Order: sequence, then structure tokens, then C-alpha cells
Amino acid sequence: MVRALLDEIEPLVLTMPEMLTESGFVSTYTCDKDTCCYGFLCNYYNQTKQRELSRGGAEKLLVSLL
Repeated sequence: MVRALLDEIEPLVLTMPEMLTESGFVSTYTCDKDTCCYGFLCNYYNQTKQRELSRGGAEKLLVSLL
């Protein structure tokens, strides 16, 4: 069972760096790198934590996965 799950996840993990760099996902939003916006990260459910969120922080985290 675990092996079957790993077999399904492995292709996704192997293509993740390519997906993140080619999509430009983090770099195309208009909010400042020190903040977040409703187009990126912010939503109703995380409104109490939005002061702690930033587009720059998300970008650093995603780049570290590469």
C-alpha cells in the first residue's frame, strides 16, 4: 500500500521544480514582496495571520524546494 502511494507521488515530486520555475507563479503577482494580497495567499480563513504572510516568504520557501 505504501509503495503504491509512493509510486503515485514520485512523478509529481520529480516535476515540481520545473512546474514552479516555468509557471512564474510567485513572481507574477502585483502585491509587494513584503506583503500578501487576495490574489496571492490571502483569504477569509487566514485573515488573522495575514500580517505574518508575505509573497517574498512564499517565494523563498518554494525556491528552497528546488
